[in-house]
Amino acid sequence: MKNILIVFVLTLFFLSCNAKKNLTLVKQWHLASHEVTLDIEKSKKIPQYQNQLEIFKYTESRIKENNDIIIYAEGCEGDIKKAFSKKFNGWNLLELKKYVDKSEYEHIMAPVPMKILAKYPKLTVLCGDSDLLIKENLKALSDVRGFTGFYQKLKGFKKTDLKKFELYKKQLLSLYPEAINQNILRFSLDKAKAALKSFEEILVARNKVFLENVMKNSERDFLIIIGGLHTFDLENRAVAANIESTTITPKAYSRNESLLIMGLKKILNSEVINDLSFFQVPEGFDPKKFPIRNRINDQLLFTDSEKAEMKKVISDKINFDLLLSDFDKDGVRDFTLSSSSTELILSSEDPDWDNDGIDNIIDDTVGDTVVAKSISKIVIHNNFFSKKNKQTVLAQTQELVKLANLQNVGHEQLVLEVFNQIAPMFKKRLPVLKYLVATKPTFSYGEKVFFSYVPQSNTIEYYPAKLKQYVNNEFQMRFKGVKFEQFVSRFVLPIIVHSLSHEFGHIDEMSLLGGLNSTDWDILKTKYEGKYLKKFRHKSKIIDEVVTKQSFRTESFKEWIQKYSLYTENVNSILRLPSKQKQLASIKKSQYRTDIKSDHIEHLLSFFKKHNIPSIYSLKNLSEWRAEMFAACVYKTVFPNSGKLVRSVELEHLIGFFPYAATKDVCKGIEQNL
Repeated sequence: MKNILIVFVLTLFFLSCNAKKNLTLVKQWHLASHEVTLDIEKSKKIPQYQNQLEIFKYTESRIKENNDIIIYAEGCEGDIKKAFSKKFNGWNLLELKKYVDKSEYEHIMAPVPMKILAKYPKLTVLCGDSDLLIKENLKALSDVRGFTGFYQKLKGFKKTDLKKFELYKKQLLSLYPEAINQNILRFSLDKAKAALKSFEEILVARNKVFLENVMKNSERDFLIIIGGLHTFDLENRAVAANIESTTITPKAYSRNESLLIMGLKKILNSEVINDLSFFQVPEGFDPKKFPIRNRINDQLLFTDSEKAEMKKVISDKINFDLLLSDFDKDGVRDFTLSSSSTELILSSEDPDWDNDGIDNIIDDTVGDTVVAKSISKIVIHNNFFSKKNKQTVLAQTQELVKLANLQNVGHEQLVLEVFNQIAPMFKKRLPVLKYLVATKPTFSYGEKVFFSYVPQSNTIEYYPAKLKQYVNNEFQMRFKGVKFEQFVSRFVLPIIVHSLSHEFGHIDEMSLLGGLNSTDWDILKTKYEGKYLKKFRHKSKIIDEVVTKQSFRTESFKEWIQKYSLYTENVNSILRLPSKQKQLASIKKSQYRTDIKSDHIEHLLSFFKKHNIPSIYSLKNLSEWRAEMFAACVYKTVFPNSGKLVRSVELEHLIGFFPYAATKDVCKGIEQNL
């Protein structure tokens, strides 16, 4: 699977309806309380101005409809008049009252509840927040930003500039001397994760306070003016309390804060630091229990420099003799060690260490020695509300492939259903595939990587927890209000079909897709001069040549990503234009226009159509381009409508995939290799 870059949300699929409610949540774009806005004309240039003006106008309109409505303010506690005796943005109640009859009053950049109270003193305006929790929330957010910043700098400079790495490490230790004997990367990452968790927990606690205050006056209509981060949880709490609610998103509301938190969450949750990780080994594998009986001559396995570097890397973390082990004397070493700036990974090189016919990933013994836990029984979750019988799905899957679930991760029923649907199509590939494994990712794959084919064990791994987290985030952030069943059929299913098809494209790739080449690719290779990457290895992993340069139509993957980013900026600037007429006029001048006749703006622009590519990730290397072309042909077989340009453009904007790029001739050749 791959990173999917999404430009904007397709609105034509997902429609929601609003009914009249008695609790209204109004999303506001916060203005920092210390920012002084006494110059009214100057303050109109502040980014939050339009949002705050719209909130004031909307609140006034609600007051005219119902002067018994209660307005709740965020950011203060207790007596509202006492709270607003303090200055916010340079204003307090007394100062505002001097302007209430003036035409510029609505343009004053001060907290809307305070402005409302000054103008409508008989109205019930209340503080709904907690001062203590507000302070704790701000501190937690500051800690998240600080520790995340340290982590990213430390991680980046450890790879590129050790001198700067040491400077940042020294600075962090001066603030937190208790980290002196700890892995500094793990320390900063753990602190950032803990601060983010605390921030979210405090946010929920503040919401609880709001609802408790609301319930005191539940017989009346009420309106809460609050930051958008609060609204999703507040909506759920309102439902649980049998309170009907609706959320208003005023003009010019910015999701910057929400996107910041979501972005930080994605960054932090995707980062894992381990001193030593294991790959393609049985669950609970203990390297100290592995019986070392047959050692490869280290002079045959390493050059002198490779051996010295390897000993330096492993230090005292593992027994060096593990790297020399060939238990069954079949000429394939038992382990391969790789490293990055944050972790060491010990991979099983030989898929069957003791040559007993049982692959390592489901074998808890090597010879007579127990080296791991007993194999877990198959667990299946149903997070996406599949309506099929679980046991039927399990039985159908086990007829096609062996199942395993590692690291206490259960299978996902919808994934198994899709697998059962598409796997029989791959008559030449399915016999090669041995396992479908639900697990956690060992490597720091991209945020939207949910599947991976492992050739040495002929396994498709997938990461149900990661898929579930991504899907839930997308549902909350992009498709709120959509029926979940509809969301699954139109968003989740396409992702799973695409991802699984892509991994099938990697199975026995050289023999089955070797002919799928393109003159668009320019690949420069040099001979690998070492020993470790090509001696005593599984045949699928031997490296004789190293790719030193790879480009698609003369541009590197990084350059394509930059080009795509410029495109997304261009699209978003068009969408921000004030009228559809101006949007259409700008699209006519765009090099990315599709010439599709449609009333939907999102149909009219396409980066992938312009360059005739299936995805951005397909430009990473020739192997991924082949797998994406393969997936495009399979996808069009499963969903014939996706072969039409308009549907492919919709998929481009929905999941970052463009099946239209695979021509009939390409698919005809691929069909012979299915």
